[in-house]
Amino acid sequence: MAYLKGSRVTGLSPKPLDVKGFTQSASEDLEGKYSQHEVLLADAFNVTDDVTISDNLILTKLSDDGEAITLTGNATTTRTISGSGSLEGSTFAQTPNASLTGMTGTIGDSVTQPSTYYVQGTVALEEEIAAAGEMLLLTGTTEPYVTWSGSTSSFGDGSSKVTGSNDYDFKFTKSGIYFISFALTGRHVTSNRSTRLRALIRGGSSSHSTTLLSEANGQIANDDGSDYDWGSVTATLVRAFSANDLINFWVDSDNYNQFLLTPETNISIFLVRGT
Repeated sequence: MAYLKGSRVTGLSPKPLDVKGFTQSASEDLEGKYSQHEVLLADAFNVTDDVTISDNLILTKLSDDGEAITLTGNATTTRTISGSGSLEGSTFAQTPNASLTGMTGTIGDSVTQPSTYYVQGTVALEEEIAAAGEMLLLTGTTEPYVTWSGSTSSFGDGSSKVTGSNDYDFKFTKSGIYFISFALTGRHVTSNRSTRLRALIRGGSSSHSTTLLSEANGQIANDDGSDYDWGSVTATLVRAFSANDLINFWVDSDNYNQFLLTPETNISIFLVRGT
């Protein structure tokens, strides 16, 4: 049997391989034996004879154009695909992932989240709270009302309002897990009086919801002095909200009508993770 020994082959040198591109066929025929790891490039494949595969045969197209790779046979003649190998379908060029679903790993420090979906609200003026309690007005200037800073257009009606159709209801526009803090601060209008403080975060899918999501209770103690007595409580909440969900903020001084809500009262809302 004739052969060449490696030591006898001289005068050969590497030659550059000039590949300028690949052209995808409209269709290719499959027939006979495929005994090597092989890639065939086409939009469609036709089984024109029996096929035996003893290694990996990959039917592929250049990229994902939204159309499936088709494999068809003769409608009048039975053909078989057999063997110890495998038949696979794929794309030659990787299609960029539009979703992180199913991916694992660590998000690097250089990856940033858009600086939206956060707001800070502050009670504008000192205001006496009705004995039965009151909701804070979140858009408008009827006391007690809240003024806002941050990405206000990410909530509410998409403008500068954080509310939707009702000015007492804070409206979410993006589904996700949010952190909410409602820090209530106030004082007595008169001295020598103890009272309970309540800060309530309420919400759901309906306007003016009374469904309690978070509550904080405290007390303004009577120190028997002539100065005003002060107190504060903070209600916090971490919860998944859907787009168009509503929340409101309720202040209650336990049926005492001389409690004064002060501008130190504030509300913080920010998106932890979108869903």
